Amino acid sequence: MFECAIAYSETELCDTVFPTLRCTVEKGWSDMLVNVQPRTSDNTVRPEDEFRARCRALALTASASGRIPNQADLDELTRASRALARRGVPLRSLLHTMHVAAAQVLREKASSGDAGVVDGAVLMVSVLEAVGTAVSSVYLDSYGPGAGDRERARELTESMLTGDGECRRLADRAGVVIAAEYDVVSLSFDVPAFDEGSGGQGVIDRIEDEVVRSDIEGMLISLNGRGGVVLRPVGALGSVESLVGRIEHLLGRDVLATTASAAVDDIPNAATHCRELVALARGLNFRPGVYRTADMALEFQLTRPGPGRARLRSLIEPLGGSPELVHTLQTFISTEANRRVSAKALFVHPNTVDYRLKRIETLTGVDPLSPVGLMALHAALVVDALSRTEGDAPPPGDEVAEAS
Repeated sequence: MFECAIAYSETELCDTVFPTLRCTVEKGWSDMLVNVQPRTSDNTVRPEDEFRARCRALALTASASGRIPNQADLDELTRASRALARRGVPLRSLLHTMHVAAAQVLREKASSGDAGVVDGAVLMVSVLEAVGTAVSSVYLDSYGPGAGDRERARELTESMLTGDGECRRLADRAGVVIAAEYDVVSLSFDVPAFDEGSGGQGVIDRIEDEVVRSDIEGMLISLNGRGGVVLRPVGALGSVESLVGRIEHLLGRDVLATTASAAVDDIPNAATHCRELVALARGLNFRPGVYRTADMALEFQLTRPGPGRARLRSLIEPLGGSPELVHTLQTFISTEANRRVSAKALFVHPNTVDYRLKRIETLTGVDPLSPVGLMALHAALVVDALSRTEGDAPPPGDEVAEAS
């Protein structure tokens, strides 16, 4: 093929042979991937200027250096391709942009009288092969086997969460049997918002694939970079805790979750409640794990407005000048009123804990060693933390670490 190309003039090579080769290669890639196009592929969307510029830059660099792009050279183009794939830009549009960029570089090379235009055309074929492979791989990852199941599961999950009345139809299309009742699990994790090159969306996709294809039939999931929701059929094998543990393992970090059971028609309300609980748990710095309404009944009730909140918060106002006492009280509560464990956590002697608890009683008039008194002080701390997250005054004692 290359020997035949040499028989053409430079003008014919750029204006006739290369466009024909472009169409042939482009059609080959598109035909191979016809079954993995985005659902929006009928709506032609022109590629972003960034993608076009990167294609041109790669072609210029290859033409000047005589070198086929390596993986490092292709990284930025791959990231741009992934962004366009998520937006539903057809693969054919990207392939067309690549070949147009290469043809423009060759035309410029020919018009400048460069004698190496033929060698440049041969090189550009290899460049297009490398670039085409990289871009097409992105589309295979985004729309290949399993992606359809994932998208259908997301769509069905969102429908059930919003209660839009479409879930039965979507379930039939996805081949999912809707259970009578679900554990609604709201998840929160500290994953930074994903940029296009972070690879984070790939992690989310793999987690969703794992859940959809799990042994629990009919489980549904919809995640984003900060969390999401899982709908787990009530009565399925395992537990919500084991499910969250599996997601933690796949994600590689701790997960904070809240859960409640609900019939299908009540899922929207249950999901709203679980999102409120997980936001509350995050705001109060709860440890990672799974929490139910019963676990957070006090904290949840204290989020409701009323005169009792101001009264409760006033209980710990006398501790405002003693951050070490606030920290000791918080630790004493978190260790379930265990003096020795509290002392170990605070790196002090148990007698010091006793002394501080006595000081708390003296200042507040509430005995932290009595069940009723400790409950009241716990409620006061919760109200204080909630007030701070709502934009009220600073807590009674921010310099806890130094004072302890």
